[in-house]
Amino acid sequence: MHKTGRVAGSLLTLALLLASFSYIPITPACAQSSASFQERRRALHERWKRASSPAEKRAILDEYKALQLEEARASGTTIDPLKKLPTPAEIANLTKPLGLSPSLGLGARLATDGNLSDRDIQMLLGLAMMDGLTDDEKKQLAELREIYKDSISPEALARLDEALKPDGESKIALNTENKTWTSTYFPMAGTGLDDEGSPENNLWAKKGALAKVDSVIEKRTGKKGTNLESERRPALNGLVGKPKGFFIPSGTVREDDAEMTTGVDFNGDGKITPGVKHDFLDSRGNFGSDGKTDGTMGVGWWGRCNNVGIAGTIFKEPKRSVTLEGKDGPVTLSPTEVKGLLALYSDSIVSRGTEFEGNRYDERPDILVTKDGKQLRGDVENAGELDFNGTGAKRNPSEVTPFFYGRPSEAEDFMLLDTKNLKDRGKPIRFRDMATGEVKEFKPEDVKFVAKEDKAQDIEAVTFHNKVAEWLADGRGGVLEMDPGSHVWNYNFESASVRETKTPPFWASDRSALRGWNGPAGSGEISYVETDVKYNGGSGSSNYRYWMEKDANGNVVNSGWASKNPDFMWRSRESEVDWSRPVPSLPDLDPKLLKEIYEKSTANEVVPPGGSGGSGSGTSGSGTSGSGTSGSGGSGTSSGSGNSGSRSGGSFWDRIRRGLGSLFRRR
Repeated sequence: MHKTGRVAGSLLTLALLLASFSYIPITPACAQSSASFQERRRALHERWKRASSPAEKRAILDEYKALQLEEARASGTTIDPLKKLPTPAEIANLTKPLGLSPSLGLGARLATDGNLSDRDIQMLLGLAMMDGLTDDEKKQLAELREIYKDSISPEALARLDEALKPDGESKIALNTENKTWTSTYFPMAGTGLDDEGSPENNLWAKKGALAKVDSVIEKRTGKKGTNLESERRPALNGLVGKPKGFFIPSGTVREDDAEMTTGVDFNGDGKITPGVKHDFLDSRGNFGSDGKTDGTMGVGWWGRCNNVGIAGTIFKEPKRSVTLEGKDGPVTLSPTEVKGLLALYSDSIVSRGTEFEGNRYDERPDILVTKDGKQLRGDVENAGELDFNGTGAKRNPSEVTPFFYGRPSEAEDFMLLDTKNLKDRGKPIRFRDMATGEVKEFKPEDVKFVAKEDKAQDIEAVTFHNKVAEWLADGRGGVLEMDPGSHVWNYNFESASVRETKTPPFWASDRSALRGWNGPAGSGEISYVETDVKYNGGSGSSNYRYWMEKDANGNVVNSGWASKNPDFMWRSRESEVDWSRPVPSLPDLDPKLLKEIYEKSTANEVVPPGGSGGSGSGTSGSGTSGSGTSGSGGSGTSSGSGNSGSRSGGSFWDRIRRGLGSLFRRR
């Protein structure tokens, strides 16, 4: 059985052990020799091989669990799943005596209370689904079903039976343990410098949540609150080296009226003046310069969607208005305003690290280098016929790194065609030079290489598939950036329905036309997948179509998209809310006051696992991209670096991930 990182089998078996250590009472140890324990294991093994009925197998499994604990106790070993996990080698030694399958091993230990819940079955299915559900895994799950059928809830049985469809087909449905929620994306753009904003729509609103919080702070401390003032600073102040906030006076910024549309004092005279011209955009409409002042950029989509997305996976949903005493009398915060405050506070969690998959598409210029060393930036006009995802294309090319000042991560989602690739395609390269606007045609033999940022195959399809499986299997979910283009729209997701088949569907009838992360599909076995993802508290859905190709050993060697792909996916690394941390962009925003408001707005709601304030999520990777665009002055972004595979918290699955975190790193 093959899985990414080849850890699925070990994980399933590890779960068997961890759950038994957590829930089965440890009885007084008997002074027995290792030979005695070995003989008892052999006897159980022989009984297991002869066992035929589900009841007989279950009895042997229960005896085996008890024997493991007894042996550990006799040797003076303290088995604590919260602090120490067995290594893969130890797992093999502990499970070899019975020759248990991974699925049965995990199922046996999840059923420590005598039953397998729907959540337990989702854990099994989610990890079995990674890299595609194999026939061998179906057999394992079928064995589990047979032995534990009387202990599985009807809902879980139905979920399991959908996955066990014959003829190379399966359907797996997974969902988060707790409902997610959403709200407005709290746009940064207004309708002028004096726009007061809407309390239900803008965090910079003069009568909104931050104004009310400032009033409460002043009432309680006698000190004037500064949070609204900080939020209303121009979001593009970074262009002149000043502290920035999250307000833009116009949905379109213009170089020919730079100060009025950005709110930035470009000429440094201490005031905002109409008609001031300033060059801050390049010829492609991104931040930079081109010697002109006629550029424009649409920023109406900038906002806090990244914060809202992650907050909806961590906190309970605010549903009640909260009234507190302010400086001039009572102030009332609506549920939407409370959501805005939680969105702000999510930065204190995200800043501690994230798990991030994929590369943000930034619409960076294409690169062309001629044989004589001339370097051009601009746009390949005939990119489609050159097929940057076709045979021979090179991903993450080192040749591009020097163009990003030696930062390899900046080149990760570029695709490169060298002279040979271009000659094989037999097409000239039509290139628009961004410096001059001129379109010039180059012969393949005159070009050293041409490189283009990839938005058709990034995020890798199999990575998306596996992370949806993993994150929903552990009951948490995450955030999808839905737009593979330069705009960023973050939505948290809470469920997925995954249909997998070996029969080519109508959308992949021509195998030769399939393009993937590693180029065209090869000769291996292909699984075709449709995944329906529900997001924003279940109010929206997206259908994703993709394929995964395996070699003869069951390894995924390529995968590709047949539908529009998401850009990246992420979630916070931490699983609990620490209310002592300040908000990075608003250090005067009192966390204790936010906690008070949150608890009043969610009173009588069910508290998610992980403690007061809800449960977060995440494991590996670094950085998250929020609303805003790339370049100097981009807004709404937050970043943090995380340890791969590790997260705080005490849930069952968290402990497994902590123990084998290094095995979860990407191939």
